[in-house]
Amino acid sequence: IGKTSLDEQINLITQIKKRIQIFNDKPLTVNSTASFAAIDTLFKDSNCDYAFVVNHENTCVGVITKMHMDIARITDNFSALSVFHFMTPIDKIKCFKQYDYDWLKLIDTPPPKAIFDQFKDTGMSFIPILNNFNKLLGVISIKDIIFFHQHKPNIVFDKFGRLLAAVYI
Repeated sequence: IGKTSLDEQINLITQIKKRIQIFNDKPLTVNSTASFAAIDTLFKDSNCDYAFVVNHENTCVGVITKMHMDIARITDNFSALSVFHFMTPIDKIKCFKQYDYDWLKLIDTPPPKAIFDQFKDTGMSFIPILNNFNKLLGVISIKDIIFFHQHKPNIVFDKFGRLLAAVYI
C-alpha cells in the first residue's frame, strides 16, 4: 500500500472486502412506489447500475436498471412515473432459489457451469437469489465472481470465511 495514512488503508481494505464477496446479501432495493427522481438519486449515490424492486411486503417484484432509467427519460411525463411502470417484472428475470446451490461454498470452489450459462443466456450481469416466497436473499454478479477468482491467490480467509487483513502503521 506504500505511504498512505491509516484511514486510507482502512478505506482500501473496506473496498476490497466489498469486491471479494461473491454473494451479496444486502443488494440495493427500492420500493415499488418510489419516484423516478428518487431512483435516479439512489443510483448516483450508490454507484450501482441496478436495484431490486420490492413491494410493501418486502417481496421482490422486479428489477430496475440504469438502462430502464435512460429509456424512461425519453418518454412523456417520465418524472411522474413510479418504478413499477418501467421495471422488469421478476417473472421475466432468471432467478435462483436459495436451495439451488450452497451459495457460501462459492468461495471455495468455482461456480457451477449452470450459473455461467445463466449469465451468458440472459445477458444480465447479475442474478437474484430468492426464497420460496420471492423474498430477496441476495444477488450474485459475474463481475464479482470474476474479480474474486482472479484475485483469490492473494486473498487469505480465516476458518469462518472472513477476510484477514493487516495495516501498516
